[in-house]
Amino acid sequence: MMSGIFRLEKAQYVLQEWDHKLESLKIGAYCHIVCLPQGPGSIGLTCTCTQSKATNDCLHRHVVRAHIRELGSLPIIAPYPIPPAVLLCHTAFRDMYIFSCMSSTGRYESGKRVIVSLQRDGRWWCHACGYVDTCKHKPHAVKFAIDAGYVSEDNTMLVDPYGNQSDIEGELLLAAGSRNARKHMAVSYMPVAPPRWAALPHEAPYVPVCPVANHECYFLDDAARCCCGFLLTDWTPFVPKTGVVQDAVLFGLMSRRAIKIEVLRCPVCAHSRRSIGPDLGWIGIFNWDNRYLFTHELLNAYTNAFTASETPFSAFCVTGIRKVAPCLNGLKRPHLSNSYLICLIASQISDLAGCDFAYLLID
Repeated sequence: MMSGIFRLEKAQYVLQEWDHKLESLKIGAYCHIVCLPQGPGSIGLTCTCTQSKATNDCLHRHVVRAHIRELGSLPIIAPYPIPPAVLLCHTAFRDMYIFSCMSSTGRYESGKRVIVSLQRDGRWWCHACGYVDTCKHKPHAVKFAIDAGYVSEDNTMLVDPYGNQSDIEGELLLAAGSRNARKHMAVSYMPVAPPRWAALPHEAPYVPVCPVANHECYFLDDAARCCCGFLLTDWTPFVPKTGVVQDAVLFGLMSRRAIKIEVLRCPVCAHSRRSIGPDLGWIGIFNWDNRYLFTHELLNAYTNAFTASETPFSAFCVTGIRKVAPCLNGLKRPHLSNSYLICLIASQISDLAGCDFAYLLID
């Protein structure tokens, strides 16, 4: 199970840290934030992230202040009184089990909590102390792991939550943090309202649309752009613009079909495979790269599966391939790779209007 926000108790949360340079969540990095009442209509916040310690301000504080009502409705994952070690989640990354632990020094306990993780190679890592054996935070997590049957008394790994899929999912997801979306974006970019079950109360309801099945060719529209970010409307109107029609494939939830799409050579990136293409979001189609297009219905199906249960990317790819296998209709390419599907799903989700979640992107 993976998540970016955990509610430990009424006024204490754990948030995944943010990488400002890559503009993505940091894998395996978390911080604790505590709400301190100051007065009517205001709250004080303390955060354990590096930026907060240096500047007394950070992104986590802004997120909590802006969404304090939504965060207050999250379920509390720890019993009361809060135990010394709380299991936050298990992942397919290097840090398999991630705990929130208080420190221990002999008979005395400190209320300050620190992130401790059990890594895939069997080593324990503490956010405050690193790998040192004298760490005062690890003992609580070690005891929890032994009692839960995750490790033996000699620290031998007994349970892998992802089984044989751990290496596959890890390789796919660990590449997420290294991708800079500014260098290669999807062609579609217009905001899309999130599904009703994934929307916040103040967000506009999602109106499902279906692509026009009779369209065999999709032409440039007013929102057309290149994946480098250059918009068709930014082009000098006096320059003659002649588009060409090329072959593409439209993937749906239960079928796929060959189509035509009008594109225009991008004057900025001047790349043979990068062209200005239509957005098509208004008819429920997500244009990835002018060669492969996907219906919103297909992409929302993965969002639904992933948010409702632990659905690995590779497992969703397999089930999708099995669904469309009888409907190949002579198309040359039988299916897309796992990494390709992950990339386009994440890009489409990032266009959801009003969504305050960060999603992983991978090349």
